[in-house]
Amino acid sequence: MQSTLKSSIFQPFKPILLVLFTIWLSGCGLAETESTGQTDQSVGGALAADINAKANLSVVSSINNGISVWSLQQNRQKFNFRHTSRVSTVLLDEQQMISLSSSGYAEVWNLPTP
Repeated sequence: MQSTLKSSIFQPFKPILLVLFTIWLSGCGLAETESTGQTDQSVGGALAADINAKANLSVVSSINNGISVWSLQQNRQKFNFRHTSRVSTVLLDEQQMISLSSSGYAEVWNLPTP
């Protein structure tokens, strides 16, 4: 009795499949880009983070320091907020931030204009 693989309908395509699989694997690799910078935005660890669409603001919910909004161009903290419970998700745009707790409680924050 022959094995299932040898009697398979895919047998004629085996060389082609091997070549395609090899090409697919060779496409996997690390991108050769360099970091544009780095900063420590959450001392003690982060629970959640987001970057706005313009990539000029970030928001980080940290274990010890609440929720911080950072200017990525100035590399400094702009605002700090305290959520009523542990934050699991944060979302950010130009004027507002939304923080969500793991229990489902949400708060909407208006960001002060500079």
